[in-house]
Amino acid sequence: MLTYALSACAADDDEPRVSRTVVTLGADGTSHVSEDLITPADVALDPTCSGSSLVLYDRPNRTGNQLCFSGSAGGDLLGRYHRFVCTRTGVCYSLSWRGAVRSYAAGERAGYLAPFLSNPQQMEHFAAHQQVDLAGPIAQNADIVQLE
Repeated sequence: MLTYALSACAADDDEPRVSRTVVTLGADGTSHVSEDLITPADVALDPTCSGSSLVLYDRPNRTGNQLCFSGSAGGDLLGRYHRFVCTRTGVCYSLSWRGAVRSYAAGERAGYLAPFLSNPQQMEHFAAHQQVDLAGPIAQNADIVQLE
């Protein structure tokens, strides 16, 4: 997978790439995951994450790499998913989503982000359709996402 990312980051058009991971949570507790590298222009044109229950971004103002959750209510660990961070020279690193959330946009479900083994005071709750351009410190250190 890293080889794919390296070749995509070093594309001939020199346009920067962001990674997008789409997680569909099944009612039976399973999940289906798809990953790709896209240009920022592709983000605006591709509805893959539109209407998702939650879209997380690793940069403020809902920019950067995306981790989209859709499907049934449920929870997941952000550390299970990776994002690619590519330098201008084409070198890419695969980094965990744990502690990487900087902004987010909720879809049709409310929920919360929290650090692992948290108590109710250590949760950043979000309402359905809420957009957050700068995540709070709890969400920025989150490892758990829960959709209601």
